[in-house]
Amino acid sequence: MPYSHNAFDQTLKSHICQILPESILDVGAGAGKLSTLVDQCYKGNYKIDCIEPVAKYVDEFKLSKKYNKIYLLDTKDYMRNFSSNRYDLVYFGDVLEHCFLSEAIDILDFFSYRSKWIILAWPTNAIQDDWEGQKSEIHKSNFTI
Repeated sequence: MPYSHNAFDQTLKSHICQILPESILDVGAGAGKLSTLVDQCYKGNYKIDCIEPVAKYVDEFKLSKKYNKIYLLDTKDYMRNFSSNRYDLVYFGDVLEHCFLSEAIDILDFFSYRSKWIILAWPTNAIQDDWEGQKSEIHKSNFTI
C-alpha cells in the first residue's frame, strides 16, 4: 500500500536533519511521506526525486508537488536506464519486501555505488497481497538482518 506506519518517522527525520543531504532519491514514494518529513529539516533548497511505478499514486497523492523529478517506472527499469544518476541519500521505505530477496540484494548493491547514504525500512512478518488491484504491492519476501 502507498502508506507506511509512522513508528520510525521521528528517527528517520532526525537522521535526515543531521546529515542534510543535498540530493535525495525516494524509491517507491507511495503517498510521498518522505517529502513531508524532509521539508521539516530544510530552510534552503534541496533536490528530492522519486521512483514510483504506479501512475495512479502520482496523481492521487500529487507527487509532482512534492518531488522535483518523478521516475514513473519500476526500480529495475530505473537501474537499467539511469545508472549514471547519483544521490547523497537513497531511501527505501517499505519497498524492498515487494521484491524477491535476490532482487532486493541486487538493488541495494546497485545503489551502494551511487549514494553516500542508504536508509531502508521494511516490515517483517507482514503478509500482503495486492492492494486495490495493484500487483506491485504484493510482498514477495520476508527477511531480517
